[in-house]
Amino acid sequence: MAAYWLVPLDAVEEAVVLGGDRILLEPEERRTAFMETLKELHPRLALTFKSHLLPGEEEAEACGLDAGAFALSGGESIHLRHPGGEPGDGWVLSHCAEAYLDRLLTAAEIAEHLASADGQAEEWVRIMRSWASGGRGIILLREE
Repeated sequence: MAAYWLVPLDAVEEAVVLGGDRILLEPEERRTAFMETLKELHPRLALTFKSHLLPGEEEAEACGLDAGAFALSGGESIHLRHPGGEPGDGWVLSHCAEAYLDRLLTAAEIAEHLASADGQAEEWVRIMRSWASGGRGIILLREE
């Protein structure tokens, strides 16, 4: 069964960081209603990406890397660096992940769209507002 995560995103130099303060969106009924709210505010607020597609091909072919090595449930920040960037800690972003990240709304755009949800008492919307007001991007990830 798939798990869906609401994830704060920080850009640092040549990399992006998936925040360890990400939230598992469950139960399913609540997640579905939440996603509908986001789509009504702006369709790109609800763009979902499969988490296993974030690391690039080099990562998938590395010796000793198993399918569960890239897991969101650990609670730690996850560093992803751009291809061609300085080698270092973290995973290399896949080209499709880079394209996905390029389509995301900026923190300011997220904050603007969430402001129109003033009547919403939804906890997840409040958390998104907090992240966006702190300059953080936000992504939705699906983990198989």
